[in-house]
Amino acid sequence: LLRSKMQSAAIIREMDSGIGRHKELLQSLLVCVAGAVDVAEQLEMQGDAGRVAEMESTVKAFLEMEGAIKASMAGLNEVKRQASVDGVSLEDVFDKAVDNEKKKQTDLTKHPKYKEFKEKVWQATHDGLPPDLDDDEDIQVATQVDHSTCPITRMPMTKPMRNKHCNHVYSLDGINAMLKGKQAVKCPVAGCNKMVSRDSIEDDYETAAALTINSKRKRKNAAATQEEDDVVDLD
Repeated sequence: LLRSKMQSAAIIREMDSGIGRHKELLQSLLVCVAGAVDVAEQLEMQGDAGRVAEMESTVKAFLEMEGAIKASMAGLNEVKRQASVDGVSLEDVFDKAVDNEKKKQTDLTKHPKYKEFKEKVWQATHDGLPPDLDDDEDIQVATQVDHSTCPITRMPMTKPMRNKHCNHVYSLDGINAMLKGKQAVKCPVAGCNKMVSRDSIEDDYETAAALTINSKRKRKNAAATQEEDDVVDLD
């Protein structure tokens, strides 16, 4: 189990490539979940309980896939971390990391995206009224963070990157400009004292998915508004 520096470097490159593909899959899955939520919301307004139930099963299936991909990505990350460590089986490292990640994953009904599904379906026909919950179920209101604008460029967010030290998000172009010629800088978000460097930033697939979802919804709403205007003009 002795590996040369070249072998370790090759493994790290392979893991990075795999992690990138996993993030792309996760981003696509989140977009699919949002689409299913939107469809279920419309079906609930139409009173089609049967197809709403089908959408609920679809969302759960997507979230199960998300869990499997996250577990696999945890394995790849751990293999990358230990690629240069002699005397360890990277296959065992991968399997252990996958198992540990799976143990962390909770019941799908507690997943934020599943809760969002239930809330939107309820609100579709209850006009702002709080949902009926069992006595042992509490209401958790998620704080929505606006990542539509880069805190550095003050322009629409593009290629979002997350700082692993503080979870703040920046556009790739913006943070590259800040780091030009520097090893690290203070996080540009007001009130944050964490540092950011090229090693501390990673692709933020969740924000990228949110931006895609918001863009699609805006286009859909604009198209619906245009259709209403066209009907008015015809009248």
